[in-house]
Amino acid sequence: MATLGIFEPVPQRERLAIPAGSFEDRPWWDRVNPFTPIHSKRFVPTPQAQEIISNFEKEHNKRVDILPNDPRVNAQELVNNRRILVGYFPTKELKGGPLDPFSRRIHLNPESGNNLWVLAHELGHAGDPALRFGPIQRSPLYHNVKRLAGTIFNRQPNNIYDAYDEYSKVPIETFKSEVIAQDAAEEAYKKYGLSDEISQDTAHKFGYPHSFINKFHREVEEDFTNPANHGWGTYNQITGENYDLSGMRRDMLLKLAFDDEYQKRKSDVIKFANEYANMFLDTPTP
Repeated sequence: MATLGIFEPVPQRERLAIPAGSFEDRPWWDRVNPFTPIHSKRFVPTPQAQEIISNFEKEHNKRVDILPNDPRVNAQELVNNRRILVGYFPTKELKGGPLDPFSRRIHLNPESGNNLWVLAHELGHAGDPALRFGPIQRSPLYHNVKRLAGTIFNRQPNNIYDAYDEYSKVPIETFKSEVIAQDAAEEAYKKYGLSDEISQDTAHKFGYPHSFINKFHREVEEDFTNPANHGWGTYNQITGENYDLSGMRRDMLLKLAFDDEYQKRKSDVIKFANEYANMFLDTPTP
């Protein structure tokens, strides 16, 4: 399941936060209600959370459904990335996703994400019109057309510079979505005169969106400097000899570090990210 949400590293640092509500057992009559989600739990918001939810429903003319995180999504994120998923908006789901004409569905972690900032952040994703193509991009027809277009026009990158420009598109769009969501949470707090430790944590406010840019740079540089991606192997199947390619990787890392063209493109992305975040979020970064 593709999601946009908030993650916390493990171990998670406890921060004081305004609670958003609680989950309780859903009555049987509510489970068979066609206008409510089919789920064993229902969310009971605090008065402050209800104000934020009601404002979203009025502004977007969409019902908001709030459910606990799917345990499978939690487990996958923890195993793959060692992160705790505190909340998310299912961007590629039809029911409750960005193309649902009637509702928006967000998920909160009852143990670590049940606070107003996460709620307002996820509602920021739910109201972001830029995410409306998520379900379309998931369809087999879209991928078949995209694959055909790639075959016809040969869009494969020819060098690391083209590859950097191509591969940076998704993390940049993710970064922009996270800035929009952080801004939505910030505006909700200002509108209702709220404040807690999370809302005052500038490092998290700016650092969380930037983490997607940083992760992209780590991964792409790992890929560019991996000898295996240049046709070198670490094991000779005929002689049984193991090759030490650490020196080759070191040389590739040094070459990339002093590659003016690559470093300029990397610097331009970081500069764009800083300027974009500063347009929306308070306490600008240099």
